[in-house]
Amino acid sequence: MTNILADWVGRKFVIADNLYNDFQYVVVLTDFKYWISVGDELLLWCEKNNCTKQYVTVNIPDEKTLTLFCLRWS
Repeated sequence: MTNILADWVGRKFVIADNLYNDFQYVVVLTDFKYWISVGDELLLWCEKNNCTKQYVTVNIPDEKTLTLFCLRWS
């Protein structure tokens, strides 16, 4: 059996293709323990940077904000 998520193991997040909304980028939050521990801080960051968090994804409007996300949360 192949684990289709094997490449995501050990990462905090993965940048995925966005096919579902008007945002340019979608980040999938993969390290659930980590994201639960910083959940409130992430919500504040999203609000400040015009992003939205939906379940285990963060919708990011542009490349500059994606870079900010990567620098902040890596």
